[in-house]
Amino acid sequence: MNKTINNAVTRAEKSQKLACDPMTSVWVSASAGTGKTKVLTDRVLNLLVNRADPNKIICLTFTKAAAAEMESRILSTLSEWATMDSKSLATELSNLLGKSPDPPQTSLAASLFSLVINSNKRLNIQTIHAFCQSLLRQFPIEAGVSPHFSLIDDADNKELLNLSIKKTLELANKEPRLDNSVKIITSQIHETTFPEVIKSIVENRSRFESLLTKHGDITSLVEHTRKFLGADENLTAQDILSKELKTEPINREALRKTINQLKNGKITDVKNSDKIEKWLTITEKNAADFDDYLDVFFTSERKRGPVRFRKSLVTGTLAKTCPECLEILEAEAKRLYRVLENIRTAAIFQSTKALVVFSDTLLTAYENQKIQRSVVDYDDLIIKVIKLLTNTNISSWILYKLDGGYQHILIDEAQDTNPEQWKIIIAVISEFFSGKASETDSRTVFAVGDFKQSIYSFQGADPDVFNSIRLNFSHDIPKAKNKWREVSLDVSFRSTSPILDIVDRVFNSVDFTNGLPLNEKRLKHISARIDKDGLVELWPLAEPGDRTLPKPWKPPIEQLQIESPPEKLAETIAKKIKLIINNKEFLINEGKTIEPGDIMILVQHRGNFVDKLVGSLKSANIPVAGNDRLILTEYIAVMDLMALARFSLLPEDDLSLATCLKSPIVGLSEEELFDLAYQRDGSLWNELKLKKNENERYGKTYRLLSRMIDLADKLPPYEYFNFILEKENARHLILSRLGEEAVDPISEFLNLAIKFESNSPATLEGFIYWLETGKVEIKRDLSDEAGNAVRVLTVHGAKGLQAPVVFLPDTTWETRISDDIYWIQDNPGEYNSLVWGPYRNQHNSLIENEKLRLKEKQDEEKKRLLYVAMTRAQDHLYICGWKNKNSTSENCWYTMINNAFPMAAEIVDDPNLNGFNKDNKMKVKRITSKNTSTVNTKTSKNISPISELPAWTSTDFSDVVAKEHQESDGVTRKTELEVTSPLEYEKIDKYQKGKIVHTLLQFLPELPPNKREKTAKKYLEQRVLSLDKKARDDLLRKTLAVINHPELSFAFDQTAIAEAPIYGTVKNIGVTAQIDRLLVKEDRVIIIDYKSNMEIPQDPLGVPKMYLRQLATYKKLVRDIYPDRQSECFIIWTEVPTLMKIEEDILAEYEP
Repeated sequence: MNKTINNAVTRAEKSQKLACDPMTSVWVSASAGTGKTKVLTDRVLNLLVNRADPNKIICLTFTKAAAAEMESRILSTLSEWATMDSKSLATELSNLLGKSPDPPQTSLAASLFSLVINSNKRLNIQTIHAFCQSLLRQFPIEAGVSPHFSLIDDADNKELLNLSIKKTLELANKEPRLDNSVKIITSQIHETTFPEVIKSIVENRSRFESLLTKHGDITSLVEHTRKFLGADENLTAQDILSKELKTEPINREALRKTINQLKNGKITDVKNSDKIEKWLTITEKNAADFDDYLDVFFTSERKRGPVRFRKSLVTGTLAKTCPECLEILEAEAKRLYRVLENIRTAAIFQSTKALVVFSDTLLTAYENQKIQRSVVDYDDLIIKVIKLLTNTNISSWILYKLDGGYQHILIDEAQDTNPEQWKIIIAVISEFFSGKASETDSRTVFAVGDFKQSIYSFQGADPDVFNSIRLNFSHDIPKAKNKWREVSLDVSFRSTSPILDIVDRVFNSVDFTNGLPLNEKRLKHISARIDKDGLVELWPLAEPGDRTLPKPWKPPIEQLQIESPPEKLAETIAKKIKLIINNKEFLINEGKTIEPGDIMILVQHRGNFVDKLVGSLKSANIPVAGNDRLILTEYIAVMDLMALARFSLLPEDDLSLATCLKSPIVGLSEEELFDLAYQRDGSLWNELKLKKNENERYGKTYRLLSRMIDLADKLPPYEYFNFILEKENARHLILSRLGEEAVDPISEFLNLAIKFESNSPATLEGFIYWLETGKVEIKRDLSDEAGNAVRVLTVHGAKGLQAPVVFLPDTTWETRISDDIYWIQDNPGEYNSLVWGPYRNQHNSLIENEKLRLKEKQDEEKKRLLYVAMTRAQDHLYICGWKNKNSTSENCWYTMINNAFPMAAEIVDDPNLNGFNKDNKMKVKRITSKNTSTVNTKTSKNISPISELPAWTSTDFSDVVAKEHQESDGVTRKTELEVTSPLEYEKIDKYQKGKIVHTLLQFLPELPPNKREKTAKKYLEQRVLSLDKKARDDLLRKTLAVINHPELSFAFDQTAIAEAPIYGTVKNIGVTAQIDRLLVKEDRVIIIDYKSNMEIPQDPLGVPKMYLRQLATYKKLVRDIYPDRQSECFIIWTEVPTLMKIEEDILAEYEP
């Protein structure tokens, strides 16, 4: 390791240790890849070693995955400490604490794993939503929720919302004010836009409720909105326009004088004079006349957007010869501008008032629906806890209870914590640094985040709030005479120097000052991997292919196929990845070839390009994890299956039948469909029935659809669709036509059917209605599910992830502000008003200014999103894009990167990718660094390399099996793993019986004796187990016989731990195991293992050796955790309830 790297690592370690000081509250600004999770983990470990109670530490993370990762790291470290000798442990603690530990600390560290695992001293590492859910469980009555509330998912949430909308519309028939609001709203927007408006209100109902709280009630909010907009309470937009049409201009005579002057000007002046003269002479004016008159003063843009003055109201020559004409017209233009502003303001107020009244009623109905069902949604978790902690009547008592519960709070991804979530955190710590609590207890706050990575504004996160909270903490905590420190982490352990170099260049060449670390003027990352191989490539933009013109007079019956730039880019990326994998391109830093799982493709948004890209990868036979978000009802394969279901439920539905007939499931041609549909008598189904004997395809189609009609009322949704897909070969037919892109939607569609059946009556009609009204979106965590496959993710979905190879393909995509509801803020996170402008030509200057502010915020976030995207790459980064119809924007990612790319970058041809653009050559810009260090090989982070492999690794396994499975006389015994006779339970899989018995023995002992049989029967009757009555009865009888056997009662003591997880090391190898039953007594530990073999040994000497090795390993792990207690091992044979103790002298031979 060279001196530069040594300095970087030393700098990082120093900053990390400052951040981990358990006696100091710390705010950490951590750039990407600088060890944020390590700092969080080390701080928790520091707190634990310094005698902090685990129950009084709470760490709030942004995602469940982050919580699981952090808990895993902490438990892994604690398990290692539990098995270390004193000297090694002291060394580890010295590295952690930055000083030598005292003997009590060393002793405590060795026992922490046992303390955390086996007692109620659990670690509180969870998301903010999980924390809020636990608070509501703890204080349900105070929070106004059912003590047994459940959390609903998005699909059920949408169903409730649709029902609430229906209830609200029904109520409008009885309430004139609400009815008027509905009329105004429906006159302003299309029916397809209405759900989006309602969705925006519901998703931001915490803001809406904060406005109601701030202003008192709905009437006060409406009045405040009117005053804020400056609207006249008695005048509508039409009133103001009518007044203008009827009122003579105040400067009428002055305008008449300008007419003659304008007539002597140029053509434009003459046209304007005619329009002014017409306006002044018409006695019965209308809106069209007024619009013509406005053309003199304003651009036509006002008809679809903001009001803008014309650049010149008179031509240049006339402005010089008659300056008073210009003054008169400018004065009239300003007057008209005020009139238009008043018209627009009145229209906006009427729209906003209607939306506010409707939303108040809707949200009340929605809340009532949830109360009736004893459910809450994810937003409720935040909203209700805020009320719980800020309600002056009960908050003091709640905070008192919490104040005794937490002493240290850690906040991960602080930049993505939204204002509502900060309210909860601030309420929880409100007593940390005040009064006696501050004097008697050591209490700390720790927050880690990065302004540059704040990308979740659509969830309410605001980087300005992030900075505001930091400033408040930096003032309030020292004021309470507590230690406070701000730390910056800028040494990256993730990315190589070429990647960090281009990141710095990009963000130092654009206005990114708000995203810089604390007290920094320029962005400067320091790489701890400066000696590693790195690569950044900038590809030219993909261009459209040439259009092949048809022959003259050729009938237009064939669609011309032109490869679009996105399609070309998708195929090129797939080709590039194929070359990387096939050529076994070497990842020098890792000492391995690049595999599909090492590659991540990040996009700004999901759209057609993602589908094309996934399809191209699958066509190239590249393993790909698919899409991380699927709106199933937008996929053709799912649409076809739903159309089949709709037809099966209602055969007279001609549109659904026509869809089925044209789908791959049936596959009729256009001509055949026309033959059936044209000049038919009655329904399409009736016509098919009449012609089934005239055409073999018609007959086959009729028989298929008849079967599906018959099954629609007999089978639940999953079995119905599985029948058509498998038994009728529809899956093969769909994939043959639609390609591999249909694989994921079909699989998720079936999964959704299973989910629906578990929560609702399993009817086909109910399932289709649920899908159609819910617009179900499937969210998949590809970080867990991808395996060795290419991952295609949005940048938001990739937050917290990394990959050796990253592609950024949609760098020319432009974001747009689509929402017409504007939440006006006084200060960051503090909302003043709600304004709704459904039409752009209604937007007044207030909304236009708000749109400019939001556009600036959006542009800033877009830069931060690029920062997150680029810093996901560890070794290789490929940047590409495609040309749009319009010129490439200066604010798009591609332009920002291209402008910042160093002049000294290498320009090379990639002959493998020729044909990408019109030059037919793939010239790429490239910057690289070479590996100057020793090549690493892949080893686990937490497991020490093995210097010498144990003897058993070189044993020929087949010889061992042969030896152990033969009797002395040469007759082969039954295998050790055989658990059932082939003559018994013919329908049960070979290992299924053992799994079922294990499961029953896990949960039945926890139930009261009088409920065990009923619960077991319900479990065994599950359709997924496919057990006949004989098998169910026999399994039930044998399981209950084990539990009720007198000699085995000690095993099912209520203090016993079922399926006890255990961690440890065996000869420096990390081992994770799960013990069927574990009893921890004061003087001993009892280990129990279930075995369901048909043949039970006569004595312990006859127990299969692999079972003895298993028990010996359990015994070793348990002894490491409880060195002061004896351990006893038993096997319970479940076929005929038998208890067998395995003595220590037998296990000693097999101890690892």
